[in-house]
Amino acid sequence: MNRHLLKICCLAVSILLWIQVASNRQVTREVEVPLRVTGLARGCTLAGNLVPEAVRIRAGGTKLNFFLNRYFGRELGEALVDLGGAEPGGVVEREVTVDGRRGELVDIQVTSPARLEFYVDRIDSVAVPVEVPVAEDAPADRVLAAAPTASPATVQLVGPSRFLPGAGRPRTDPVAVGRGTGRLEIMRAVHAPRPQLWTAPREVRVSAVVAEAGRRVFARVPLVPRLDSGSLRVEVFPPVADVEVRGPAPALAAMPDDAVALTV
Repeated sequence: MNRHLLKICCLAVSILLWIQVASNRQVTREVEVPLRVTGLARGCTLAGNLVPEAVRIRAGGTKLNFFLNRYFGRELGEALVDLGGAEPGGVVEREVTVDGRRGELVDIQVTSPARLEFYVDRIDSVAVPVEVPVAEDAPADRVLAAAPTASPATVQLVGPSRFLPGAGRPRTDPVAVGRGTGRLEIMRAVHAPRPQLWTAPREVRVSAVVAEAGRRVFARVPLVPRLDSGSLRVEVFPPVADVEVRGPAPALAAMPDDAVALTV
């Protein structure tokens, strides 16, 4: 028991000695520090820029600090880019500086990247309708009585102004048709058509009516040719055709016999 206690004490003393030596020994290392952008004017955005999350630097510091940074994730500092005074609608170039955080780093030199370019854009928005897609794996005996609707039906598409023209419509997550029937009320996330954009709100309420699917055959429906004024006489053969319609069973049953027309 005493021998084990002696080993533990020796290990603790050796660790303390290493920490004391490492905390006083100065070395030079290359490390990565997180990048933070400051000074961006209100109403402006950097969305659409490829901004690195970290910057590589060469700096001096104690061996202990670099050890804690590598194995325990202790941050030694952060890289800064000041965009103060940058006007929207153009490209600006700025130098990368480093805050050595409490003086732990000395002789700091940014190695990659030393300068960064940004396109500063103004945040804008436009009201656009929401599309509600329907999942393709619906049961064969169930059908939607009408196209699903979103509430609100329009959302604000928000983001850098240069990405808004021609962006298209946002879409919700697909609506799945289950085995039940009746009114369906669910919340669905809204996805912007481009990754640089986002929507407000980010969720909408989707309403749909699920009905039992049915089929009805309309027999011997006349084929009527559509002609321009003054055209020659045209005959269609065969003159009639059978039409099978699939849809909500109650709606099919209520349709009159002449509800279907065929034109050529």
